[in-house]
Amino acid sequence: MRSSLVSFRAARVITTVVVLLFTRAGIANEGSSQVVPCDAPTAKHQLWLVNTRGASSCPSIEQTSRLRFWRCDPDYQWRKSSVNEVLAADDPETTTLIYVHENRVSEAESFGRAVQVFQQLSKFSPPEKRFRLIAVSWPSARIGHRQRPDVQIKSQRSEVHGFYLAWLVDQIHPDV
Repeated sequence: MRSSLVSFRAARVITTVVVLLFTRAGIANEGSSQVVPCDAPTAKHQLWLVNTRGASSCPSIEQTSRLRFWRCDPDYQWRKSSVNEVLAADDPETTTLIYVHENRVSEAESFGRAVQVFQQLSKFSPPEKRFRLIAVSWPSARIGHRQRPDVQIKSQRSEVHGFYLAWLVDQIHPDV
C-alpha cells in the first residue's frame, strides 16, 4: 500500500513538473562552506534546491538522510536548509512546482539552472499567484567521452534518483 501511495502521489505531482532547458550558468558548489549569491526570491515566491547526488545508487528510505537542501533567501544568498524547512513551507494557497534538470549538468550548474527557471517563472507568473519552486539536482555530469555508456549509466541513475524524488513528493502535504 505504501509504495502505491508513493507512486500515485509522485505521478500526480510529476504531471506538474516544470522541465525547461537553459544555457549553462554555474554559481554555487554544495561543497563550499561559504554562502553563495543567488537572484533573490521575493517574499511572495520561494526557491529551494534538493540535491540527491550524495545518496546511494541503491535507493532506500535510510538514504534520504543523505539528501541536501538549500534555500535561496530574499537576502540574495543560498543557505543550507533541511527537509523539515521545505515541508514547513507547505501552503495550499501556493503552487508547488518541481524542476528536474536535464542530463549533463554539473552540481554547480544545477544552482544556476534553478535560478534561471525561477526567474522565468517569476517573470511570467500572474501577479495574484504565489509559487514555490523546488529544483532537484541529480548526478548527471558527463561520464567519459563516449555517448552510449553515458546514456546507459544515466538511465539507471534517473530511476534511482526518481525514487528520492518520489520520497520527497510523498512528504509534501496532500493538500499542497
